[in-house]
Parts: sequence; C-alpha cells; structure tokens
Amino acid sequence: MGHKITIGDEEFPAKWAICWQCRGEGKIVNPSIDGHGLSSDDFREDPDFAEDYFGGKYDIRCPDCKGAGKKLEPNEDVMTDQKRESLYAWMDAERDARSMEEAERRAGC
Repeated sequence: MGHKITIGDEEFPAKWAICWQCRGEGKIVNPSIDGHGLSSDDFREDPDFAEDYFGGKYDIRCPDCKGAGKKLEPNEDVMTDQKRESLYAWMDAERDARSMEEAERRAGC
C-alpha cells in the first residue's frame, strides 16, 4: 500500500522526498539571523559570530519537515491524468492566492 497525502480536500498518492528547505539535515539557520542575507564582511568583522554561525549555534528545527529531513510529496508518476490535473489546479489556485496576498501587502492593505 502506497503513501497518501491530503492537499486541499483531496487525497493524492505520495512518495518520500528529501526536504527542500533543510536538504535533509532536519535543521536550518534561524531566519531571524540570516533571513536578510549576510556578507563575508559580517563574518570577517566578528569571528566569534562566524564560529557560532557555522557551528550550528543559531540552528532551529526545520519548520517544513519538522526536523525529519524528509517529507511526503505528491507522486505524479503514479497519478491518473485526472488526479494530476486536479493537483495542478490546486497548485495554480494557491499560486494565485499568494500573488494576490503579495499585491495587497505592496498596496498597504
């Protein structure tokens, strides 16, 4: 029996995949530390910060896979055409909703 994942109101066949966010490590650097980007100057000016950063002091559990390093994702290889179209329709709707939210944020709403 294969894995299943629920997306929206529908169930889809699924497979395990390495988490894209942590690349299988189960942890990431806290975005409040490097979410706006760091330069080599940041590390050069504060060697202790560099040691802590690369030593994992600022790591947190990956919020995407909850620390597992892997997660279920839709398995399009075993989907019927109808299921695949349903998945794509849901993905399109989600993308459109995120675009609308971003436009509203830019407009100050």
